[in-house]
Amino acid sequence: MKWFKLSPEQAKRFGELKSDQELQVHGPLADGQVVPIHDHSDQALYLVKGIAVCRTGDPTKDQILGLGREFNAVLVEPGDRHGWMALIANTVIEHCFGNACETVLATT
Repeated sequence: MKWFKLSPEQAKRFGELKSDQELQVHGPLADGQVVPIHDHSDQALYLVKGIAVCRTGDPTKDQILGLGREFNAVLVEPGDRHGWMALIANTVIEHCFGNACETVLATT
């Protein structure tokens, strides 16, 4: 997993993705609500709006992302197991897959 602090411009690109094949959303999540640990066959880029723990299955590698944190996004490689736990109410976790990840991460 690779941790990022997306710029406002990069974060805005999530809203420009059109297809549900490119963009999916967890949430809004309640405080303490969990998205179970899972994996994907393609790379996925997650953007946390709110605050959540990215759970890796190894608590020593878990990372808190979102408002006021060092990172607000994570790129998850195919097959990497991950899940989420919201730390505040109304946390939204947007994620895109495949080539859409490169579109979001591109710099201008």
